[in-house]
This record gives sequence, structure tokens and C-alpha cells, in this order.
Amino acid sequence: MIQVDIELKQSWDTLDEAISYFLDLVLELKALQRQPEPPTDLFLSIETGDIDLDEQVYEKDPLISLKSL
Repeated sequence: MIQVDIELKQSWDTLDEAISYFLDLVLELKALQRQPEPPTDLFLSIETGDIDLDEQVYEKDPLISLKSL
């Protein structure tokens, strides 16, 4: 089975950059979908470098959103 480890960007300077980024991400996921044994059980992983904080984040099911300043 294919292992998936895609680091997600957290910011973009322009809307065009964000659109290109997400389009590339979707195309990458679609390519994985076409594999003979596509990956299953995908989830978001958030690593803060602080074990206690990592556990708190996973326990609280954080809201992840896209916002402008």
C-alpha cells in the first residue's frame, strides 16, 4: 500500500497562489486514487513539537479554516 505524507502549506501571498496550490493538491490526490491499491484512512496530522500540546490538539478535534487577514 502507498504511504501518503503531504505537507500542507499554511499561507499564500495571493489568491492565484492559493488556487494553484490547492489544484496541485487535488491532482496529487486524484493520482493516488488511480493507484491499484489507493491509500485509505487518511487524516490531518498536526505536529507542534510539544508532546503535551500535540495530545491536546488531537483530543479537542481542532477547527481548521482558510481565512484572510
